[in-house]
Amino acid sequence: MAAVEEALKPLFNQWLEEAIPKLEERIRIQVMQELGAKSQQSLFNQKEMAKRQNVSVTTFRKWRVMGLKAEPTPTGGLMFDLNTVNQWKEENGINKIDKPNQGG
Repeated sequence: MAAVEEALKPLFNQWLEEAIPKLEERIRIQVMQELGAKSQQSLFNQKEMAKRQNVSVTTFRKWRVMGLKAEPTPTGGLMFDLNTVNQWKEENGINKIDKPNQGG
């Protein structure tokens, strides 16, 4: 039995050398897909988007008055696309956090 194992060992090692890079690539692709799926959510309601933008809901409402567009939902709610909001901020020169003065 040991002779069979010794005879197969070089073949097994060769197979491992060929298989490991393929397995690593498959695992890498799977991990990237799972991470991508988790990070692909881009629609948020007003409160969630204000939090993501690190501003108050009041400031976010001001942006809407200034022309920030929302996407209506079938139930009548409004959703905001993260990429659209970021692009709108850039186009309108809004790149600093709008916070009220905190006394002093």
